[in-house]
Amino acid sequence: MTSLFIKSLPENKANLYGLILEASKIPYEFERVQDGWQILVPRDFHDFAFAQITAYTGENMPGEHETPANPLFKTYSGLWASGILALFYVFTGPFSENRLMLEQKGAVAERILDGQIWRAVTALCLHADLLHLMGNMAFLAIFATGVCQIMGYGVGWLLILLSGVLGNLASAAFYQSHHLSGGASTAVFAALGILGGIRAINEKGRWGFTSRRWIGLASGLALLAFLGSGPKADLLAHLFGWLSGVGAGLAYALVIRNPVSKEKQLPFLTLAAAILLWAWAAAGF
Repeated sequence: MTSLFIKSLPENKANLYGLILEASKIPYEFERVQDGWQILVPRDFHDFAFAQITAYTGENMPGEHETPANPLFKTYSGLWASGILALFYVFTGPFSENRLMLEQKGAVAERILDGQIWRAVTALCLHADLLHLMGNMAFLAIFATGVCQIMGYGVGWLLILLSGVLGNLASAAFYQSHHLSGGASTAVFAALGILGGIRAINEKGRWGFTSRRWIGLASGLALLAFLGSGPKADLLAHLFGWLSGVGAGLAYALVIRNPVSKEKQLPFLTLAAAILLWAWAAAGF
């Protein structure tokens, strides 16, 4: 279904933009209006079409580009995920009072390196106490919802989970042995990193020391220093989670020109859920 992309164009500019869209293999239609011509493209192609025309002409088209009314996905899945963390906490209890639970299902570096990769997943579901849980629930609700509003609930959660797992794996590879941790904060910082990585690519303007492109990454580092480096916090796991997220966000923004549609998000969420179930099945629940 096509929707209004550019309005009120003179004929020569409409023809130029049409040639650019055609060269970019973007479907479009012309429509005659009282004050000129307007161009319609499928809603999923709005951002790509705008980027292509801007790249070819160097124009920002002030007042001409019709931004979709709701460019982000309407989702609050971070709240649902926070609720799931609470259910895991009811099931596992605080590992500060049950160290055996942490040893059996937490991120034990030497056991992960011995092949128990599932620990990098199950560790994300364990929390030391209620305060630890509530902090991660709050920040996951904020940052993960932000990711899913950009990518969709399926792609977003799959990348958050994989980035969090990669953060735990990197932490295990760094420590090698004598390191034990648990908590969703690695995934929380992964979500924060994804947001920073996407903004670094999508923010307008040149790269430079004072560029706005660095704002998301700088904010992430500031939060990492403030929230992720407490006396009991696993700073390196948080850092590796954030770096994994930054990489995922950069790759997504560079490779994916149009978000996966809402109708196609479910398989990605199913894959994320399958990874979670596989890990807990391997752990013996």
